[in-house]
Amino acid sequence: MFDIGFGEFLVLAVLALFVFGPDKLPKAIADVTRMLKNLRQMAQGAKTEITSALDPQLQGLDLADLNPRTFVERTLNG
Repeated sequence: MFDIGFGEFLVLAVLALFVFGPDKLPKAIADVTRMLKNLRQMAQGAKTEITSALDPQLQGLDLADLNPRTFVERTLNG
């Protein structure tokens, strides 16, 4: 997702350790994880609401089919 290597991850971990300290780091990690979980749930809820509000003809539409690369590959491959 973020395309970071082990060295970069290690630098981020050491930086987080210096910023938050060893006593507050576990709570900070838990807070970030909780926030990401809430964001994912909100995004899924918004997607569900948008999908349910669409016309029945558009509900079966796959957005991946609208990707130009996918369109060209399907056209060329038959």
